[in-house]
Amino acid sequence: VSALASEPITFFHVTDTHYRTDPAENAGRTRDVHRLNALPGTPLPNGAVVGTPRGVIHTGDIIDAGSGGDRTREIQWGHFTADYGLDGTDGLLKFPVYEGYGNHDQDTWLVGVASRIAARNANRPGVTHVSQAYTYPPDRYRGVTIEGVHYAWQWGPVHFVQANIRVGDSPTRYPAAGSHTFLKHYLETVVGRSGAPVFIGHHLPPGTGAEGEWPAADREAYLELIRGYNVVGILFGHRGGGNVVESWNGINAFKAAHGGGALVFTIERDAADPDTATMTVAGRNLRDNAWDARLHTFEITGLGEPADGE
Repeated sequence: VSALASEPITFFHVTDTHYRTDPAENAGRTRDVHRLNALPGTPLPNGAVVGTPRGVIHTGDIIDAGSGGDRTREIQWGHFTADYGLDGTDGLLKFPVYEGYGNHDQDTWLVGVASRIAARNANRPGVTHVSQAYTYPPDRYRGVTIEGVHYAWQWGPVHFVQANIRVGDSPTRYPAAGSHTFLKHYLETVVGRSGAPVFIGHHLPPGTGAEGEWPAADREAYLELIRGYNVVGILFGHRGGGNVVESWNGINAFKAAHGGGALVFTIERDAADPDTATMTVAGRNLRDNAWDARLHTFEITGLGEPADGE
């Protein structure tokens, strides 16, 4: 496993942007991107300085009306891509974005936002693995085949998996498109027994879900799978309210504020013990342009020895 570079790993988490059709309604969303761009170099609540993020992870409900018809979807998606771009050079956002779809992004065919995410993965910086084809039964999403929508990448020794709406394989009204199979394969074949840190992103909160949305069997299988790995964070959205730091069965879970907020993650290796790092998580209210009162600190392990030249 590659080692953490001498510079800390910084990344941002956002969710539930819900881009609308009318540009005037998106003024606050565009303002939020300007404020994300302005964060690097500014002081954190503990006096440290925000680093330049490797990227921004978006956990779904990118647009507001994925089922609102082709024209509505195209307009709202266009507003999102104008603001967030893809690689940090082609939109307003100065950093790469790693988005997944939520329930507001899906349509009756599941080909709108999901197919666009899959197409973008070919050019998304750093992506190393994408999901194989998943075909729904004829009575679900008209038997559509989705390929390449789930994806994974690494920043240093830290692994990231974008599982989109939820982790599972069952064909519910919130379609997972084989995300459990993809996550399992990635953990088994890439992470293996390295003990390396892993983040998993998906839209729905990990501990809840109606049977027709995220069945209990899928959630239990997800928990059973990740218990064997060093999952240091689940990033999610969907739930209203502000920035959240909580625990799900002993696993750290993080939610950026439902529109208008961000979480700033910093992972810095311990000089005395290079296998260990301190992870700080700071909540930012983008609407008020202010930090949350509490800074959260965690110790994570499994980073390995620093590589030569890093």
